[in-house]
Amino acid sequence: MSDEKVHITVKGLKPHQIMTLYAHIDMSRKCIYESFAQYISSADGTIDLNRDFSVCGSYTGKEPMGLLWSMKPYAVKKRDTVRFLKSDVTSPLEYKLSLFDGNISNLNDLRKRYKDNTASSTTAFNRHFMALGVKRYEIRENGLVATLFVPAGEGPFPGLINMFGGYPGVLEFKSALHASHGFASLALAYVGDKHLPQSLSQDLNLEYFEKAVQFMKNHDVVNGGNGIGLVGICKGAQLCTAMAAFLKDIKCVVSINGMAVSGPGGIVYRDLHLPSTKIYLENLDPTKDNSLVDFCVLPLPGGSKYLPGFFPFHKKRDISYMFIFGEDDLTSPSAFAADETERYLKEENHPDYTILRYKKAGHLLEPPHAPFCKKYFQPGKGFNVYLNCGGEMFEHCKAQEDCWHKQLNFLKEKLMTNINSKL
Repeated sequence: MSDEKVHITVKGLKPHQIMTLYAHIDMSRKCIYESFAQYISSADGTIDLNRDFSVCGSYTGKEPMGLLWSMKPYAVKKRDTVRFLKSDVTSPLEYKLSLFDGNISNLNDLRKRYKDNTASSTTAFNRHFMALGVKRYEIRENGLVATLFVPAGEGPFPGLINMFGGYPGVLEFKSALHASHGFASLALAYVGDKHLPQSLSQDLNLEYFEKAVQFMKNHDVVNGGNGIGLVGICKGAQLCTAMAAFLKDIKCVVSINGMAVSGPGGIVYRDLHLPSTKIYLENLDPTKDNSLVDFCVLPLPGGSKYLPGFFPFHKKRDISYMFIFGEDDLTSPSAFAADETERYLKEENHPDYTILRYKKAGHLLEPPHAPFCKKYFQPGKGFNVYLNCGGEMFEHCKAQEDCWHKQLNFLKEKLMTNINSKL
């Protein structure tokens, strides 16, 4: 599975031989992700990434998964660079690994040598998002645009709804992984599809998300009586917090780099309208990589709850929360949001919450071993620009691994306890 570790070893070398490992993935026809590392074989002529230290390359030190998380994109033309994500989760990602003799410290040179078939040895391995037996169903009913992933075996299963940030349409890889860990998980789109709003700057109606909660609660494969879990990042995290504040049947929330105020775009629910906080989208520069936090208007510390677009999530004492923040986030003001979130939960004396802060982590905290994303292209009205994510590669990737396992443990504790007690 793509969130599990892989053990990479090399055998049959001479003692103390310098070798260069080159790894790459074809993410599209025009964009690859690649990394390299140099190792010195041991006295018995082996290299073991669980044991040995990289002395040079995309990373250094003893990092068994370094070849994966240190990958960076390469395309001849910048516009052909794509974000690292798997759109078709029914097929695996194929990682290609090549071994070259000697000290080669130039990716251009390694790329050429790979094409010229001059590697001492090559191999490949697959990383899957759907475990054996996981089922995938496209959902287009009652206005919902989503994909449901159901674990193997007999249900009912704990139910999750998973939402991403401003990426248009349905992104499935997290829900596929959640199902592989025993959750019935709904990957829910809310912008970008022809039946949905086309931009993050448009108002979103919580009644759409209420339909998703009821869909999961009443589904035959879901243990809806235990409540539904929510997982979101960026705008998706903001929506999870709004759902927790205003909707019923929510059991727990995992919010990653989100704020408890609406924006960009407002929130509508019945007679309620929560306007967007001010973000100067008109000042974004399409010729540069933009740090969106520089265009956000923030209140004084402690002032978020006085904004008209604030979600009073902290008042819902029956909902368990896990908030995850990369404090070097340059897309969302996550360091500020972490302080505000903790302030309000403490004021309320909320009985069940966890806040995870990662000092040098950026915005896109993905499942473990995914490459560090320094920037990404945000489509849609008011955007169509590159946004900086912030963070430092090593610390960010370590945060991804740490918080993923803590998320899974949190969700299992909150959603699976009652199911297991009945078996």
